[in-house]
Amino acid sequence: MLFGRLPIGWLQLTHSKGRLAAAITGVAFANVLVFVQLGLASSISTATLRPYDFFNVDIMISAQDANALTEGDNVARQWMFQALADPDVIAATPVYIGMMNWQQSDQTLGLLAFGIDPNSDGFLSPDLQRKLAPLRLQNGAIIDMNTR
Repeated sequence: MLFGRLPIGWLQLTHSKGRLAAAITGVAFANVLVFVQLGLASSISTATLRPYDFFNVDIMISAQDANALTEGDNVARQWMFQALADPDVIAATPVYIGMMNWQQSDQTLGLLAFGIDPNSDGFLSPDLQRKLAPLRLQNGAIIDMNTR
């Protein structure tokens, strides 16, 4: 007896060992599914936000029909110049974003490519600021080491 009372709940659980095992397995499987979903949601969120880490900016102007960095129409340069007319805006630079194919040995990979004026200091993250030398050369590029 547990604490002087009849443990009805425990007796019901242990009455049929097969049902107890099935119930524990079901609860464990449901927990595994929840953690898998949390992991997938976290990885999707991280993959979506990672490209923004390359930039050291307070605000980015995007197209009205854009839900993500790579979506939407091109933004007219007039919007950048209109933002520069505000006295609180210190500097601005256009960023060109597109998908490109990269041929690697026997496979072709789709890469997200950013084009930016390498002479416009301050818009890239400090990690990229230290690696700008190849971008100042004609046909130069930097490839993220985490690219698969």
